[in-house]
Amino acid sequence: MRPGAEDGEQPLPIAENLMNCVMCLLLRPGFGCDSHGCTADAPLSKSATSRSVDVSRTILLKLMLVTCSETLYITPDQYKSRDNYWLRWYAAQNHAMIVPIVRSMTATIFSYDPVGMGIPYSSSVGVDSQEALVDTTLQTLIAFLDYMPAAAKAQANGTANGSTTGGVSSVATQQVLDTVKIEPKAVSGNSFRDALRNITGEDDVAFIFKGMSRLLNNPYQANATYLAGSIKEISCTQELLIVLWKLIDENKVGKD
Repeated sequence: MRPGAEDGEQPLPIAENLMNCVMCLLLRPGFGCDSHGCTADAPLSKSATSRSVDVSRTILLKLMLVTCSETLYITPDQYKSRDNYWLRWYAAQNHAMIVPIVRSMTATIFSYDPVGMGIPYSSSVGVDSQEALVDTTLQTLIAFLDYMPAAAKAQANGTANGSTTGGVSSVATQQVLDTVKIEPKAVSGNSFRDALRNITGEDDVAFIFKGMSRLLNNPYQANATYLAGSIKEISCTQELLIVLWKLIDENKVGKD
């Protein structure tokens, strides 16, 4: 039964209880985040997790990602007509839970420095647990940000069908106009998207820009060095580009 549930109230399914615990563990000091905890008002530059929780946090995020993998086992036609149960459940969680999770995930990604102290071949000495965490964080965040509730999807399809009456050129023009709009969007029905839109502080935006520039510049640095293989090249460039597009699409600051 759900904690505090009264007689006659529908019990919370065991699976949802378990995943609710997983999300709480992501915010648990000393296990899913640092001892000071993850808060919604802390700057991103101070929201990154320490190396001591890399392994446990990676496992928790992988567990969340696995529960959303139903899409891999259905046909394209089923994908269009079926709503992913777990993505819908995660996206519907309250903002008090999701905002600190999204901020800690964002801080984890953009605080990562694959070059580190700049010592050649330092990545060959040991296993970089932070790289595995960043890879998993990127994949999980993309899965959550890419989800569109059924109601919003139906509305978008209706709008698209209505716009076709004006011809192909009007559709293309409208798509361009939609791309460059900078007005704040309405609530999306996806708490992860809404949380990403709320990252508007000047320091937070500067932190994201600096981190994104550093990570996207890494492949060039790794291949332009005189000592072959002395700088580790990250393998998550494609995921970074997707997150960059999501930031531009969802956050009006990215369009200014």
